[in-house]
Amino acid sequence: MRLAFTVSTILAIASVAQADFRYRSVTSLRWGFSDRAIGVGNCTIEDFESTTLTTGIQVHIITPAGSYGPTSTLPSRYTTSVDANGSAFLNSQWTGTAALINTAANQTLPYANTNNWGDTELVFNPPVKIVGFSMYNRDAGARLVINGVDRGDIGALTGLPTSSTRGGYAVISASGPDSISTLKIDNTTGDGFVIDHVAFSTEADPAVTVSGLSVWNAPDASMGIQRAAIENFESLQLNPRVQVQWEAPAGTVGPTNILPTLFDPFANDPFGTAFRVGAWDGSHGIVTGRGNQSWNYADGTNWGDTEFYFNPPLALVGISIEQMDAEGRLIVNGRDIGGISALSGLSTNGGRQGYLKIESPTQAIITSVRFANNRLGTAGDGYMLDHLGMRGCGADFNDDAIVDFFDYLDFVQAFSNEDGSSDFNGDGVIDFFDYLDFVAAFSQGC
Repeated sequence: MRLAFTVSTILAIASVAQADFRYRSVTSLRWGFSDRAIGVGNCTIEDFESTTLTTGIQVHIITPAGSYGPTSTLPSRYTTSVDANGSAFLNSQWTGTAALINTAANQTLPYANTNNWGDTELVFNPPVKIVGFSMYNRDAGARLVINGVDRGDIGALTGLPTSSTRGGYAVISASGPDSISTLKIDNTTGDGFVIDHVAFSTEADPAVTVSGLSVWNAPDASMGIQRAAIENFESLQLNPRVQVQWEAPAGTVGPTNILPTLFDPFANDPFGTAFRVGAWDGSHGIVTGRGNQSWNYADGTNWGDTEFYFNPPLALVGISIEQMDAEGRLIVNGRDIGGISALSGLSTNGGRQGYLKIESPTQAIITSVRFANNRLGTAGDGYMLDHLGMRGCGADFNDDAIVDFFDYLDFVQAFSNEDGSSDFNGDGVIDFFDYLDFVAAFSQGC
């Protein structure tokens, strides 16, 4: 058979190949968690609590029995405590008391009539860089169509499982020149499902790089964190530019610049010896147990996420990790950028993992870093973190978050005195190349 390709066909294929989207899902064990905990921070949220939608989003429902939209006004409010046809969709919301269901009435209809259940399409104006939504009672496969192009099965793309109740939360991010104008969940089997807590934003995920060094107690210069301010958690009072917060199912502590308690893995862990080698230097560190303390290792309600907040923003954040037994998520500026081990190459076999670095080389944009705890069943993974390195952009030599002539003067003085801080390129030698590299960074600004 001879195949004929039109110009439009070739362009469509090229569009699919070039589109740059990242897909992931959040386990249902995090159902109802905060936006930052699921990696959709700094987004606009539509929770369908009113028939009038927030600015920037419209809904389009397409079913064999009828359709509506695209519209910013829903035909009715679906209250999730009511299901006149059974119990399949009760309490299907992520938050609040309402959600969006894939029928032309935005209400439950007889389950057996597959014509009642159709496609849900979200329309964004202006186009966005990230979309997230919860999924409830998706029992069968469905296609994910972005900007009119079928990208594949939603479960295969995101990892979102089929489930007769809570499936989890799906997130799609666009990078580079790509954006999302329309996102459709194409119902192929007459399946009914509910979505809620749609997060969207025109702001892209932070442009950072992540690396890991399988070392311990190494000199700062050898790890590329020379000139960084170091917080070793040996005192309750932290460096003034950092705060820390613990968020666990049992509650939240912080953000605070004063630790609720010091953690010494020898003196302050009555439950075992897991963190005995977790201090990078000194005798203390941060543990991911709520409130900077150890809890029974099997008590998943108190082992949660630990997040650091930085003011002013940083260009580099480094920290040591010990006792990471399972893959967790790294969330920067409220956005999930990937698995900790997958991004850094550090192991998940307990013991000392090494040193993690997060960098934005040309701009100081890092305002927060969260270690999102892996949760399986009732247990939560605990880490010990230490030797937090914080550095502004390269030319911010005095670390005041402003690049000005004082940085130049301070560098020249350190260079003249052959102070170790003037080894700007970190090659272990103070020479004219350090001066040239500093001047180049100074000219670039922050």
